[in-house]
Amino acid sequence: MTEAVNARGIFLFALRVFGWSVALFALWFLAARPLSLGVAWGAGALLRAGAPVERTHERWKAPQVVFDVELDGATTYRSQLRTDAIFELAANPLKQTFGLPFFLALLFASRPPRLAINAVLGSTLLLALAALGVACEVAINLGALTGPGGGALVPFNSTQATLAALGFQL
Repeated sequence: MTEAVNARGIFLFALRVFGWSVALFALWFLAARPLSLGVAWGAGALLRAGAPVERTHERWKAPQVVFDVELDGATTYRSQLRTDAIFELAANPLKQTFGLPFFLALLFASRPPRLAINAVLGSTLLLALAALGVACEVAINLGALTGPGGGALVPFNSTQATLAALGFQL
């Protein structure tokens, strides 16, 4: 008797998750631009803090965000670049944020106490991790650029390259 009740409860929970997923994935897709730009803004801040980057400007170019990256003075001088050199690097924040609607669907279907607080805290954490993933993707792309002499513009050591690759996989 209890197995039938548990199976029915699991089935009903799965139906609720599916229903919420359809609605939340549609909202996620409709909010792609502001969501992507918000994540890209966070990624730009992380790049300026952790990479040899002086400035970044993020702009939407559907379905991606393009980062206009200006390297710091030391890297520009060492690589013999023009001081006004700007590099365009594209990243797609949507592939880093696709877990957000599914997380919210699971949360809404389970109906926990303090639903709003859990939703805000969980979404904030997932978006921060998405910003880290996008920043690592842009850093990897930045490390792949070559300068006028044929060498890497931003030579990452093995530890930095490994951390960027791990961060990208978040």
